[in-house]
Amino acid sequence: MLLKIVAYMDDQPRRAKDLEDIRGLLAEYEADSERVFFEIVIDAELEDYGLAPAFLMGPEAPAGPRPRTEQATAKHCSILFLSRANSLSLIA
Repeated sequence: MLLKIVAYMDDQPRRAKDLEDIRGLLAEYEADSERVFFEIVIDAELEDYGLAPAFLMGPEAPAGPRPRTEQATAKHCSILFLSRANSLSLIA
């Protein structure tokens, strides 16, 4: 999901599908399990229980990306930076 977020932030008009994918991931996470009715969700007093899957995903997400994901994200961001710097003539 992290890569979807980065891709969407890079070019929002062209990456609208990524936003739909992110929304789908948040809606589907544990949606079919009984966990959406666990005490932690009930104690959160969500106004909309349709948000329970996204609520559950939050604390369960790792503290940071896994090493492979982190490397891929860093590479992607570096490529974006260099291509933008070139287009702005910031790099000789």
